[in-house]
Amino acid sequence: MLVLRQIAQNMSKTKKFLKRTDSFRRGLTKRIVRALEPAKSDSCENLNADNVRNVLVCRPNHRLGNQLLITPLVREIEQVFPNAKIDLFLKGNLGLELFKEYSVVDKMILLPKKHFKQLGQYLYTWIKIRSGKKYDLVVNVDEGSSSGRLATLVARGKNSCSGDLDFVESGNDKFDKFHFAKKPVYTFREFLVENGIDRSDESVPKMDLKLSEKEIEIGKAKLRELNGNDKPTIGIYTFATSNKCYSPEAWTAFYNQLVDQYGTSFNIVEILPIENVSQINFKATSFYGKDLRELAAIMNAMQVYISGDCGMMHLASATDVPVIGLFKFLNIDKYKPYGNGSVGIFTPEFDSDKILQSLDVILGNSWIGSRSV
Repeated sequence: MLVLRQIAQNMSKTKKFLKRTDSFRRGLTKRIVRALEPAKSDSCENLNADNVRNVLVCRPNHRLGNQLLITPLVREIEQVFPNAKIDLFLKGNLGLELFKEYSVVDKMILLPKKHFKQLGQYLYTWIKIRSGKKYDLVVNVDEGSSSGRLATLVARGKNSCSGDLDFVESGNDKFDKFHFAKKPVYTFREFLVENGIDRSDESVPKMDLKLSEKEIEIGKAKLRELNGNDKPTIGIYTFATSNKCYSPEAWTAFYNQLVDQYGTSFNIVEILPIENVSQINFKATSFYGKDLRELAAIMNAMQVYISGDCGMMHLASATDVPVIGLFKFLNIDKYKPYGNGSVGIFTPEFDSDKILQSLDVILGNSWIGSRSV
């Protein structure tokens, strides 16, 4: 017992040390950014479809959702500059899978997820940013990211967009422009206006994992094999991190209602998290996997997907399945799913009736009903 207690104390001390050093790193990065920014501001000079060949997009964050949320910006840049190749400055290795089918993406410059455990690689990656390829344009996705702003400042770019330009709030777009997938696109468009490129009438691209036809067919086959029939499927994901997760009681009550109302005509499948836990105690047919593209392909084969606010909700949003996203907090305008008839529901106490009403609407749409399994 004494040995175990000593090990626990040492682990606690290590966690505290790593937390303090990471806090120091963040603070140092912010100070460097503040020192450099007055000397280098956003620039937009002679940008057109012919002369922009190399673009760097900076989003050094390792979370699944945050990396998927940049896909609309990547697609926007591809549309504006069709001759360009895009490099991505990310953190961790998720991007290697998420952007696997993006032919426009040339290279990925990847910060290690664990800075201090891989300090040599961490420093080398920053050296690569500073001494590597020359870019016609460098774009920072999130103005609140000190590492992203720093990369925008130190990269060898002729033109740069720091991601914090003001944009006019008007009409139906007032809240739309706060969305973390759409805001970078609107900000980028405002940046382009300075160079005479106006895309204000264009719709914002949806999130897209770009599943291949082969992946889509495999997803259909796996879902059919899992269910043992050809009935359409309602997908649920009952887990979420920390306080975004609803209680087992709430999810179980909802699942029982779902079975009562839809169990005859639909399969109900629970996608399980990496932790392999279930808020409904594994009552539904379930699928567990670690391959993100395989999971996405199975989600894509469903008629609708219901999930709390988490990375797996965004993964589903990057396919063609309509998503019902459930939010306990007032961050819904920043993260709610969009496209394909998707909706976000603010429901702090898990209002089953409200969720079922949205489900009725989605399943009642004729174009949804025409989706083949």
